[in-house]
Amino acid sequence: FKMSLIFTLFLCFCATTTVYAQTLYAFPMNRIPGFPSRADTAILDPATALLTSTVGQTSLSRIEAATFVGSTLYVAGRAGNDHTTLDCLYKIDLETGGETLVGCDPVESSQPRIRGLAADSTGTLYALVRDFAEDSEYLARVDVDNGDLTSIGKVGDSCNGFGIEFGPDDTLYG
Repeated sequence: FKMSLIFTLFLCFCATTTVYAQTLYAFPMNRIPGFPSRADTAILDPATALLTSTVGQTSLSRIEAATFVGSTLYVAGRAGNDHTTLDCLYKIDLETGGETLVGCDPVESSQPRIRGLAADSTGTLYALVRDFAEDSEYLARVDVDNGDLTSIGKVGDSCNGFGIEFGPDDTLYG
């Protein structure tokens, strides 16, 4: 892998992780032994996936997806524990681990959940979105200035996917 190649994966469906400049960042989705808190922004050893340090904490209750656009780390998550709370787009400060809200894309009569984030080589951010009200998933472009989602198209019926990523040739995998 090139140093600039960024990829996202789930480790045993326990943490959302992303790599940038050979540093593996993780956000636990559930209580994981060794992590002081679910809200930790952690750094893992890329060879062993063991916790090496924590950068700090977000105030988010859940982070569903993470990826870098350039050197900026974006995550999709929610601040509340309520399942009706929308996933929003946040920037993570790599020095403190804290988050800054970019925006939410409220979809009336729907409960969208962002299941994957990925950026292509031009820096365009994409999301795999699960719409529970419609029982479907779709691919969307994400506006990094305000978090708005623009649907590109449906990806299948009830596929319940997790994660998307671009390969070195800008092919999108999911």
